[in-house]
Amino acid sequence: MPPKCSDLWSLTSHWIEICPEIEGLIKVCSDNKDIQQLTITHSTDNTTSSSNNNNNNSNNNSVRAILKAELDWVQSQISSKSPIVASHSDLLSGNIIIPNDISEALNKGSEATEKLLKEKYSQGDQSPISFIDYEYMIKAPRAFDISNHFMEWQGFNCDKDLIPKPDINNQVMRIWCRSYLSAFTSSTSSKISDADVDKLINEIALYYGVPGFYWGVWAGIQSGISLIDFDYSNYSGERLIEYWNWKRWFLKLKLNSKI
Repeated sequence: MPPKCSDLWSLTSHWIEICPEIEGLIKVCSDNKDIQQLTITHSTDNTTSSSNNNNNNSNNNSVRAILKAELDWVQSQISSKSPIVASHSDLLSGNIIIPNDISEALNKGSEATEKLLKEKYSQGDQSPISFIDYEYMIKAPRAFDISNHFMEWQGFNCDKDLIPKPDINNQVMRIWCRSYLSAFTSSTSSKISDADVDKLINEIALYYGVPGFYWGVWAGIQSGISLIDFDYSNYSGERLIEYWNWKRWFLKLKLNSKI
């Protein structure tokens, strides 16, 4: 990790500095120029101006400049909305290790899983589930780490229909958040209030665009250095789309004074 890149925001800023101008990123930025923060990069007096202006033209701005302006903006909007934790930052399915008996029970359904957990694992202090690959671990808001996990449900094919909606009426999200809060506070699930679950879901929703931004920039870098046979350029655009879609939702929420 480069010096001084000790948290999510500084690391992402560094990645932007070394990210190449590639087709995937250029296209998705151009498609969303109506909500970009950066309006002027080149002018007669060499000044730079940043503001949300529907008349901006992304063709006059470098991708790096556009992304840096977006990062500064999103950090100013949500960085104080979630507590800082030691974030794994890459909790896709391949980095979550589940014992074979739990995996088999999960395939049979919730009743079999609950029975196994109660009979075999309820007495131990250590969770039977473990994580691997901590290479991206960094200080970050907890909502980023949680959001990133849910966004990874789409897989490398970017099937966004598989991503659970961060909505208080989504029962999948409610069950997950209640379990998380129960473990986080060492309380039983029944002692976690609905209001606490609602609050965490709304906190997560504020960060739902950040993983796409983070991995979109990362993939842009990989497109120029990786030896893996994978279309990182296209993947970078697919991931960055998540940020722009989230920003439209966020701006609408602000317009309606709900945040």
